Amino acid sequence: MESSNVIFSKTRDENYLAYLFIELILVFVITSVGTGLLIFFSVGRADSQRNTNNIEFLFENPFIYVLICLTAAIIAMGLILHFRNRNYIVGYAFNNETLSLRLSYRGLLKKDIKSIEIPYSELLWKDLKERNFLFNQVNRGKRIKHKNQSLYLDFISNNFIWEKQVRQKYIFFKNSTGWRRKRILTC
Repeated sequence: MESSNVIFSKTRDENYLAYLFIELILVFVITSVGTGLLIFFSVGRADSQRNTNNIEFLFENPFIYVLICLTAAIIAMGLILHFRNRNYIVGYAFNNETLSLRLSYRGLLKKDIKSIEIPYSELLWKDLKERNFLFNQVNRGKRIKHKNQSLYLDFISNNFIWEKQVRQKYIFFKNSTGWRRKRILTC
């Protein structure tokens, strides 16, 4: 199959680390400040209800207070890295003649684009559903798995990769479900 038939994302060659870095900074700042405020108000409220002075301990030991806030922020950053580390589909081509789907994909950290051609009969489609933790954006789209390999590829429809290419997203979703899916199942 020629590469000219493949529909590519306009951002396939961009530096995805810049997007990740901005998200990590926001997560770090908001989580550490939010944790600090939560600790301050919950300890202050507990002090007023129980007539104790635990908040003085926090102000006398700022290292412990900062350590608690930084620990929460580092855990949140680790979760972001875990959820964002995946294979993103940056190009696709449905081929009805060979009954196969050609996918171009790349990781978040690596800029090199890999390609794979999977027969329709070996494709497993799944709606991508993520849980929202803290304040991250929940990714939506399709997860594709090759039956014979442990390769998972994600077509994320609501992030920067396909964000400005509405028609190409529509074509992918239309071809991944509906009439083509029935044809895949009968082959």
